[in-house]
Amino acid sequence: MAGFAAFGKHPRNVLPILFGVYLGTLCAPFRACEPGPLLVALFSSALTPLAEAFGILAGVLAGFLHLFVTMGIGTLYRGH
Repeated sequence: MAGFAAFGKHPRNVLPILFGVYLGTLCAPFRACEPGPLLVALFSSALTPLAEAFGILAGVLAGFLHLFVTMGIGTLYRGH
Protein backbone atom coordinates (compact mmCIF):
# COMPACT_ATOMS: atom_id res chain seq x y z
CA MET A 1 0.00 0.00 0.00
CA ALA A 2 2.83 2.37 0.76
CA GLY A 3 4.22 2.09 -2.75
CA PHE A 4 0.93 3.13 -4.31
CA ALA A 5 0.82 6.33 -2.27
CA ALA A 6 2.82 7.95 -5.04
CA PHE A 7 -0.09 7.27 -7.40
CA GLY A 8 -2.71 8.95 -5.23
CA LYS A 9 -3.67 6.29 -2.70
CA HIS A 10 -4.35 8.04 0.59
CA PRO A 11 -6.73 7.60 3.54
CA ARG A 12 -9.48 9.65 1.90
CA ASN A 13 -9.59 7.07 -0.91
CA VAL A 14 -8.94 3.90 1.05
CA LEU A 15 -11.24 4.41 4.04
CA PRO A 16 -14.54 4.36 2.09
CA ILE A 17 -13.57 1.08 0.47
CA LEU A 18 -12.49 -0.48 3.76
CA PHE A 19 -15.73 0.73 5.32
CA GLY A 20 -17.67 -0.96 2.52
CA VAL A 21 -15.86 -4.22 3.21
CA TYR A 22 -16.68 -3.87 6.90
CA LEU A 23 -20.35 -3.21 6.13
CA GLY A 24 -20.36 -6.33 4.00
CA THR A 25 -19.11 -8.43 6.90
CA LEU A 26 -22.05 -7.20 8.97
CA CYS A 27 -24.44 -8.61 6.34
CA ALA A 28 -22.57 -11.87 5.73
CA PRO A 29 -22.14 -15.15 7.59
CA PHE A 30 -18.43 -14.48 8.20
CA ARG A 31 -16.89 -12.09 10.70
CA ALA A 32 -14.57 -9.17 10.02
CA CYS A 33 -11.77 -10.72 12.10
CA GLU A 34 -11.49 -13.87 9.96
CA PRO A 35 -8.54 -14.21 7.56
CA GLY A 36 -10.67 -14.15 4.39
CA PRO A 37 -12.35 -10.78 4.93
CA LEU A 38 -9.09 -9.30 6.19
CA LEU A 39 -7.32 -10.30 2.98
CA VAL A 40 -10.23 -8.92 0.97
CA ALA A 41 -9.86 -5.62 2.82
CA LEU A 42 -6.15 -5.57 2.09
CA PHE A 43 -6.53 -6.27 -1.62
CA SER A 44 -9.56 -4.01 -2.00
CA SER A 45 -7.30 -1.01 -1.58
CA ALA A 46 -6.57 -1.45 -5.29
CA LEU A 47 -10.07 -0.03 -5.90
CA THR A 48 -9.11 3.42 -4.67
CA PRO A 49 -9.35 5.00 -8.14
CA LEU A 50 -13.11 4.38 -7.96
CA ALA A 51 -13.39 6.35 -4.75
CA GLU A 52 -11.24 9.11 -6.22
CA ALA A 53 -13.16 9.41 -9.49
CA PHE A 54 -16.74 8.73 -8.40
CA GLY A 55 -16.86 9.69 -4.73
CA ILE A 56 -17.23 8.19 -1.31
CA LEU A 57 -20.50 6.32 -1.92
CA ALA A 58 -19.06 4.60 -4.98
CA GLY A 59 -16.06 3.58 -2.89
CA VAL A 60 -18.26 2.12 -0.16
CA LEU A 61 -20.32 0.23 -2.73
CA ALA A 62 -17.18 -1.05 -4.47
CA GLY A 63 -15.78 -2.37 -1.19
CA PHE A 64 -19.10 -3.96 -0.29
CA LEU A 65 -19.40 -5.74 -3.63
CA HIS A 66 -15.74 -6.68 -3.70
CA LEU A 67 -16.15 -8.62 -0.47
CA PHE A 68 -18.93 -10.81 -1.82
CA VAL A 69 -17.32 -11.35 -5.21
CA THR A 70 -13.97 -12.40 -3.79
CA MET A 71 -15.41 -14.55 -1.00
CA GLY A 72 -17.69 -16.33 -3.48
CA ILE A 73 -15.20 -16.85 -6.30
CA GLY A 74 -13.67 -19.89 -4.60
CA THR A 75 -16.83 -21.89 -5.14
CA LEU A 76 -16.56 -21.31 -8.88
CA TYR A 77 -13.13 -22.92 -8.86
CA ARG A 78 -14.17 -25.54 -6.30
CA GLY A 79 -11.45 -24.35 -3.94
CA HIS A 80 -8.57 -25.13 -6.32
